[in-house]
Amino acid sequence: MWTHDGEVFAEAALPEQQSEAAGRFGIHPALLDAALHASNYCLPGEPGSRMLLPFAWNDIRLHATGATSVRVHARYSEDSGLSVALVDAAGGLVASIGSLILREVDAGQLEALTSTSPNDALWTVTWTEHSATTATDEVPWGTLGMSPPPSLPPKPRPSPVSRRSPRPRTGPP
Repeated sequence: MWTHDGEVFAEAALPEQQSEAAGRFGIHPALLDAALHASNYCLPGEPGSRMLLPFAWNDIRLHATGATSVRVHARYSEDSGLSVALVDAAGGLVASIGSLILREVDAGQLEALTSTSPNDALWTVTWTEHSATTATDEVPWGTLGMSPPPSLPPKPRPSPVSRRSPRPRTGPP
């Protein structure tokens, strides 16, 4: 890991036993986690001196899938938060985070949550595995906006109303 003028440059890689699983993810969660840990060294204060949690993720892009190692470039600004770029060994962009806003939290608040009995928790985390789609798989899609989807015929337009000429009057004026 290297730091320069508030920026961090680091390398992160999956353990060999996880490399084969990398293709199952857009970006392997452990690889993204390792990259985000490196960004701790560009935050204000000493690393670990403040407890910061992710609050708002903006402009997140996945440019390539199946990476087993990345080079990390992270920088922090008070205005836009943390920005992170992940590239592969050839310099190709793998993923980017335009802005990750972090909020400081009091450690006591988190400790109060962990003192609750696990049987009393109202939340659970589960993982549902889905098979990856291939280029030949049919993927459902929809169109947002005013125009109809290509699969539907256009809505017929009403014909213009013709003006009728007034009836000729008969009888006295």
